[in-house]
Amino acid sequence: MTTMNLFGLLPLFAALPAYRQLLEQIVSGEAPGPLHLPRNAWPPLLARLYADLGRPLLLVTSRVDAVPVWQQDLAAWLPPGVEATRFLEPTPLPYERGPWSEGSRQGRIQVLSRLTAPTLPFGEPDATAPLIITSVRALMQKTLPRQRFVSGIRQLRTGQIIDMDRLLRHWVHVGYDPVAVVEAPGQFSQRGGILDIYPLDAPWPTRIELFGDEIESLRAFDPATQRSVDGGTALLERIVVPPAREAMPGELRDLGQVLAEEAPPRDDDLPSWQDDVPALAA
Repeated sequence: MTTMNLFGLLPLFAALPAYRQLLEQIVSGEAPGPLHLPRNAWPPLLARLYADLGRPLLLVTSRVDAVPVWQQDLAAWLPPGVEATRFLEPTPLPYERGPWSEGSRQGRIQVLSRLTAPTLPFGEPDATAPLIITSVRALMQKTLPRQRFVSGIRQLRTGQIIDMDRLLRHWVHVGYDPVAVVEAPGQFSQRGGILDIYPLDAPWPTRIELFGDEIESLRAFDPATQRSVDGGTALLERIVVPPAREAMPGELRDLGQVLAEEAPPRDDDLPSWQDDVPALAA
């Protein structure tokens, strides 16, 4: 079902003195007080603020199940072609030992990459600043520091000279899995002078063809057919590969060795995080 777009009504906010005052407060860095607005007034107000400010906005909800409701409500008011982005919660509950789903891991990295990209030395301004909706539970999950996330990003461009062994070690360090055939985000493979990499924030994996140590070409390909997208006619000038995990595997061995020495398991311990220490140290 297509949602009616009401973005054309938002210029009416400019005639409201209360809205102009709120916008001036936000632009000047002053924290506005409680607005005491009804629930139905928030989606058009947020959409108008998003359009006027032109900067990333973050909406935090108290409940996880409220996030898709806000996404649906905002869809009717945002400019055409703009969608609210969700910063996902980890699959396990807080303090629950369990694996994360690929969707949670990928979705969180995509948001972090988009927020970071415009600030990189080789980054480009985001044509549309993100409007991010998330829950308190998603924000409670600690992530890696921004500087460490940035240090894990690599840009590859046509004509660049690379050290293949060093690049492959780096991809393992930041959480990419070496495989025979790349089929899913977070994987890479190497066959002679061809490298395949599927960045976590990319719609398609990229095939990197080398001539010696020089990148000769970059092509997006379909993982289902292993054939180039658009028949191979669309060459890429560059790709940016972010970390694949918020806990980088390359740093876990040192952590495991420290924990093994300072917090060794005891005979009367119940199953806990200490069960993972031997695997981390290895």
